[in-house]
Amino acid sequence: MTFLSPVMAAIATALTGGGLLLIYSSWKRKSGNKGYLMPAGWGAILVSVWPWALAGGTARGQVLGLAVLTLFALALIALTTNWKTVRKERRQTAQKDQSGTSPTEDEGRSSKWRQVFRFLLAGPFSLIAATAFGLAVLAVGKGNLPEGDEAISNYIVFLAFAVPVLWSFLMVWALMDQRLNRILAGLLVITGLGAIVIH
Repeated sequence: MTFLSPVMAAIATALTGGGLLLIYSSWKRKSGNKGYLMPAGWGAILVSVWPWALAGGTARGQVLGLAVLTLFALALIALTTNWKTVRKERRQTAQKDQSGTSPTEDEGRSSKWRQVFRFLLAGPFSLIAATAFGLAVLAVGKGNLPEGDEAISNYIVFLAFAVPVLWSFLMVWALMDQRLNRILAGLLVITGLGAIVIH
């Protein structure tokens, strides 16, 4: 695939990667002034849609942008996760289970409900939000497509690719962010905006 503009592709890639880094920095900061990081990160990712469209065409460029965003997110998780700590925590959990030591009943119940709620956010709630986004894009773009079977086919392929990619990205967010209320609020905003556009 040849780019219409390699310069625009480089700009879009930089915006996508920079946006992810800003979002990740916001998640990692436990305190202090971090209010601007999250909106700045999402803003950079949204702005990257325009140079991606110029780099590879409207439909093809958007699909490419989603693919790069997904690869960057997976690479960021792989590079920043302390796998030794993860394995150590799993061994400690297994040893506690074998020795019979466990947290108090209230702590165990609270932790279990948080795990169930996080599973719901990462699974069905994220899927609903991603589907609402896809249907909203379909509703907006359906009347603006140029005539021809190729444009319609590219648009359908874009939507078929965009929804699972967005679902995967929302799942990563739901699993990484420690504030469940923030995840729920974000998913509700995406679903609500999608429902408004569809209606």
